[in-house]
Amino acid sequence: VVLDAEPGSTVGDLRRRAERELCTGLCKLISESGRLLPELATIDEVGLKSGEHLTAAVRQPQIAATLTAFALLRADGSVVTWGEPNQGGDSSEVQEDLHDILDIQASDYAFAARRADGCVAAERAFAAILSDGSVVAWGDSYNGGDCTAVSHELQQVKHIQASRLAFAALRADGSVVTWGHPDYAGDCGPVREQLKGVREIQASWGAFAALLESGRVVTWGDRDLGGDSRSVSSQLHDVRK
Repeated sequence: VVLDAEPGSTVGDLRRRAERELCTGLCKLISESGRLLPELATIDEVGLKSGEHLTAAVRQPQIAATLTAFALLRADGSVVTWGEPNQGGDSSEVQEDLHDILDIQASDYAFAARRADGCVAAERAFAAILSDGSVVAWGDSYNGGDCTAVSHELQQVKHIQASRLAFAALRADGSVVTWGHPDYAGDCGPVREQLKGVREIQASWGAFAALLESGRVVTWGDRDLGGDSRSVSSQLHDVRK
């Protein structure tokens, strides 16, 4: 199909237009050079030219299961859940946001639905990045399923990592927002001022580690699970992935 793009259109806008033309769900667009095009980027930002050919990956129905619940990703990008309500089986509070989903994943107690840049499941909750860069979470409210306290900060999110019972969101400006159980690194307050220019976040069972653009590494959370890196701090500089 031939698609016309309005000025300022994003890759996501283009994908949705292609879905309407093809009458089928698409999960991603790939450039002629084989590069996966990020949903939130504008067409100008990814360097698309008039007449360029793109490849579209068709979204397939998918079902995932926790220990006590199921989630079905339909071909139209919507999600249906059932089973134990507190462990991912009840998504009614966020159902209006669960559209245009790319894929779902399951842990023992929760589901994760990826839209745009992706999302990650914690043990008793999950969070999804929406196409506008905001975040929706559900599941056990104390363990990451309720992000309303930090919702005003959860903008332009490009990546989420999860410990067992908490989440850490990396924003486009290199800052980090956390929520969930404080004993599992849901509170980054003690190191918040250091979390600037963050390039990447990784998680253990109860801690997070952030790699900064400067090459430094900042950690927080349970000290026995990697949250305290002071003993090797002299070695955690000029780190390159």
